[in-house]
Amino acid sequence: MRARILAATTAAVTALAIASPATAQPAPSPPPEGAPPAAAKPAAPAIPEGVPARILPPSTDPDDAYEPDDQLRAIGEPETDPSQHRYFPLNVSFIYPLATNVGDPNRATNIDVGVLFTKIGYLYGVQTGMLASVSQRMVGLQIGLGTVSEGRSAGGQIAGGFAISDAPFNGLQVSGVFSWSRFRFNGVQIGGLANQARKHFAGVQISAGMNLARKTAHGAQIAGVMNIGGIEGLQLAPLNISDDVNGVQIGIVNIARKVRGLQIGLVNIASELDGESIGAASVPRSGGIHGVAWGSSSLYGNFGIKFASHFTYSIFSASFHFEGKDKLVGPGFTFGFAHPFLTFLTPGFFVGADVGGYRMFRMEGAQRSHDEVLKSRLILRYSVVRHLSMFVGGGVYFGLRDPDPKGEATRFGPEFDAGFEL
Repeated sequence: MRARILAATTAAVTALAIASPATAQPAPSPPPEGAPPAAAKPAAPAIPEGVPARILPPSTDPDDAYEPDDQLRAIGEPETDPSQHRYFPLNVSFIYPLATNVGDPNRATNIDVGVLFTKIGYLYGVQTGMLASVSQRMVGLQIGLGTVSEGRSAGGQIAGGFAISDAPFNGLQVSGVFSWSRFRFNGVQIGGLANQARKHFAGVQISAGMNLARKTAHGAQIAGVMNIGGIEGLQLAPLNISDDVNGVQIGIVNIARKVRGLQIGLVNIASELDGESIGAASVPRSGGIHGVAWGSSSLYGNFGIKFASHFTYSIFSASFHFEGKDKLVGPGFTFGFAHPFLTFLTPGFFVGADVGGYRMFRMEGAQRSHDEVLKSRLILRYSVVRHLSMFVGGGVYFGLRDPDPKGEATRFGPEFDAGFEL
């Protein structure tokens, strides 16, 4: 009887094994005739030997590519197997190794309370201490004068001095002096003086001093002094420097090699511009710097330097004028827009509109407290040859000055202009 039961059991197990998908999968059907081959998935870059996959996982993002100076785990404990770690819900430390986890730096805990220096392997909760360190993995919050997370982290670091992430990090870094991320970072970095993201960065960097993204920052950089790094999003600071901009730069001085978007500032410099640059002095290679001279009915002589972008331009100028026996000279500034015109007839025509302001001074005698001229014009320009354009225009002007004996404090009238541009 026992032999019959054993034989039946063996037969059933054998039948199930034969029918199992792991051992008997149907052959895949061939693709229809003429169908395009299936697209191959992009291969993940190989991880160099000795680099822990926990630190540098496979990624097709070039910002995550391994670099020779990726000195992994330069400090702290060697990487360990998470399944072998020991756990206790509370850890207390005065200055490690004067701690409850003495001799066991990779212990896992939920609450780690330190006085001067505390270190733990796996944190699933909150860690506090003047210097707080997690060597393996952190899911939770670190609070201290200095916080260091050497393993993968998800949560937050709040530090009065510095916050350092030495592995991929998702969450928030806040520090009074600087925040630093060595590998992929997704979240928000806030640093009193500086932030640095060494690899892929997606989120927001905010600093009273400087933000630095060694690769491309996807999101926003906002700084009190300067931003440096490629950007897909927004750079906002007095000085912005970027190799590649896909988005917007707003600052006093904006510098970029390639811009696909918008620059707004007093001085904008771009080698390649696919978008627009708006500022007092915009210097993209596509527009350039031009000398310009013209005469007008309101100010007889005008000489200036024109900074041109694709559609906007600005002119810093000097003007002279005669009013009776008075000879007047002064600086002026003009800002305007221009666009190709009559292209269906012939290339070279441009139509534009601008506004300008001038402050005039007497060459002899006492100065008047008010002697300003404001004007608005429509301009038609024709490019005769590559470095010579002629233009004519008209509009209105308004002059304000101190009352003279006749009581004439203002002037108003039509404006006519003609000149050339080099």
